[in-house]
Amino acid sequence: MIRKLTVNRAYKPHSDRTVYDYMWALKVPYLEKPVEFGEGLNIVFGPNGCGKSTLVGLCAFLTASEQGGVSKFTKKWMHSLFEHLGLVHGRPKADQLIGSLEFDGLPVYYHNPRETIGLYKGIEFDEDFFSEGLANLKASNGSVGEVSKRKLSQFFSHLKSSELPDTIKGDDWMASHSTFKDDYEFSMSMLKGTIEISNRTFIMDEPEMGFSLLWQAEFWETLVRYAKTYNRQLIVATHCPFALNIEGAHYIDMEPGYLEQCRDQFKKHFK
Repeated sequence: MIRKLTVNRAYKPHSDRTVYDYMWALKVPYLEKPVEFGEGLNIVFGPNGCGKSTLVGLCAFLTASEQGGVSKFTKKWMHSLFEHLGLVHGRPKADQLIGSLEFDGLPVYYHNPRETIGLYKGIEFDEDFFSEGLANLKASNGSVGEVSKRKLSQFFSHLKSSELPDTIKGDDWMASHSTFKDDYEFSMSMLKGTIEISNRTFIMDEPEMGFSLLWQAEFWETLVRYAKTYNRQLIVATHCPFALNIEGAHYIDMEPGYLEQCRDQFKKHFK
């Protein structure tokens, strides 16, 4: 479970190779204060450009699940981490990180329908590409909605699974290699839990992308049911109108008042 995300407002990029995707977090007004998450369904709602994808993507980066699929320590993730820190080797201070999480250390599952698991920018891949990415890539033929739906079936199979890993796996070679050992140990220390183990966390970035209205409705009915049935923590960034009034959900309204405006518009046009 992820309890809280805090963005370090004092963070400064260290080089041109800094992880650009998350620099936007420093300019997002909602992220000026820590973001707290509930145990069940968390819905990240807001207009275009408000930082929804930045928020969920930063959570994925800090739990080594940014490559898609389940959290896994990979060479690519460690390299991204050290590029972000502006380091080649060494043990940085906490204030050199762009953000921090309070979470239980269990592997996190991240789903982004725009990306193939383990494949970065279309040219670089890591170990996850072979375990899950190839199947994910095979699902990428067809319309945008059809592709999203096939990838979601992969996601749901994990969400329902009773055999998810209990620890974030590291790279045995890096752990034993003298050149990388200190870097490896520091990187693994970032992934240790800081709170009591609780619900498994699944992060989704606009999962219903390209869906028809009926598919969107079906998706949200299924997601709400699965969250309760399998006792999962879900953090979902979305624009979907079917996510506007879900009983018991914890809403993160990234532009205060926007959520209520959308509810009013929905009532006005669909009486």
